[in-house]
Amino acid sequence: MKYQANPVIVDAFEIQKVEPAEPTVADPAALGTKITLDTGSVVTATSAMTARMTPVPGDYWVIQSDGYQYLNPRQVFLRKYSPVLEKTKPTVEELERILNSEEERPVRINDDGSITPL
Repeated sequence: MKYQANPVIVDAFEIQKVEPAEPTVADPAALGTKITLDTGSVVTATSAMTARMTPVPGDYWVIQSDGYQYLNPRQVFLRKYSPVLEKTKPTVEELERILNSEEERPVRINDDGSITPL
């Protein structure tokens, strides 16, 4: 039987730096990998997260909407995900400029109410 993944929107951060994590007082036996993200935040990948791949700068730290976090190699991430562009509505001034322009240019009104000149 074939399956299709449900569309999912994720937060993703490009990995900038990777280094071994230092054991902490709270968990002196903890093993992991300290990862610096493009936001400057530092997270720790558990040994379970790195069991299938060793992250390198340029890979991605991904967080699903349900909180599940995982690593993705750069090429896999770029093949699977694309940026979500925020929908914007034109300002009154932009609408007036488009509608009152001397050129007769057709426009498209998008589903979200925004207008795109054609």
